[in-house]
Amino acid sequence: MSKAAFRAPTSLIVACVVFLMPLLSMNEGNAFGQPSRVKEGRVVSADGRITLEYRIEDGYKIHIAINTAGKRNAYVASLRADVYQIEADFLDLNDDGRIDVIVKYSDEAGYSPRFLLNHEDASFFDVTPDTKGLEFRFDIYHRDIKDGGIPSPKPEYYLADVSGDAIPELVFKSLWLGRKGYRDVVLQLDALKKRYIVIRKGEQLSTSP
Repeated sequence: MSKAAFRAPTSLIVACVVFLMPLLSMNEGNAFGQPSRVKEGRVVSADGRITLEYRIEDGYKIHIAINTAGKRNAYVASLRADVYQIEADFLDLNDDGRIDVIVKYSDEAGYSPRFLLNHEDASFFDVTPDTKGLEFRFDIYHRDIKDGGIPSPKPEYYLADVSGDAIPELVFKSLWLGRKGYRDVVLQLDALKKRYIVIRKGEQLSTSP
């Protein structure tokens, strides 16, 4: 991998701004008839052209919407997962000149990413790898005995043309697939499957999250 053309993620340049607006909704109730706890926020690209808005209810009911300068609700999704907050990075994943989005469903230990490709600022396609039901996440700590629990290095991923096809791959310095963690996990966009696939994994981490 040392010969791969390294390129820092655009997210390091296209910084994002996070606004968190916790509130307690008195209009809705949960299954026990109690008021639902709601956290709402937004993440905005540096140029202001893309905004991700999110709502987390009772810590696990999640709704997100991505608006672009050209279209409102260019992408919407609802899911249920235990999260602390929603974060996002804005960068050009496939080198087509458009800003894509990595959505990070975060808890105290790390996050589960979703990779969304921008289609003409009108819609976004989810190209996250199909892990056959296994959890797919990055941990803040390696949880590797050899590392002594030190924080994972930053940035946690980068873009590099590892395969030599002139299209950048997404390389995570560490990533967990189910209960197995690996260093230097390489994700490549598969044109036929229209999603990322794992094409290379480095050394296996020695403990499970």
